[in-house]
Amino acid sequence: MYSILKSAAGDYLMVRLSGFWDAQEGRRFAEDLKGFAPASTREPLLCLVDGRDFHVQSQETLAIVEELRIALTGRMEWVIAFPSALLRRQAERVSGGGDRRIFDNFDDAIACVTALAAARRTL
Repeated sequence: MYSILKSAAGDYLMVRLSGFWDAQEGRRFAEDLKGFAPASTREPLLCLVDGRDFHVQSQETLAIVEELRIALTGRMEWVIAFPSALLRRQAERVSGGGDRRIFDNFDDAIACVTALAAARRTL
C-alpha cells in the first residue's frame, strides 16, 4: 500500500509506503508517482518518503523502484525515512546517490524536507 499527497503548502510530496509489494503494486506506484513529477529538471520536486511501515522488498520490486528512480533523475529530490537498517541499505543500493537523503527516523527526515522547502521559498 502507498499514498501520495502534496504538503499543505504544496512545496513537497508526502509519500507513505507500507507492507510488502508484489510487482503489480510496484508498477502501479511507479506510474502514480510519475504523474506528480515535474516535466523539467529546472527545479526538482521534493519528495518525503515515510517508510516506517514498509517491509523489505523482493528483487523484482526493487528493480521496478530502481527504474522509477532512473526515470525521475533530476526531477525529484528524495528525503527518505526508513527505520530498518536493511531497508536503508536497499534504498542506498537502488537510489544511486546524488539526489537523496536517507534517515533512520521520520523526525529527522521531516526536519530536513521542511528546511529544504523553506530554503527554496527564500530564493
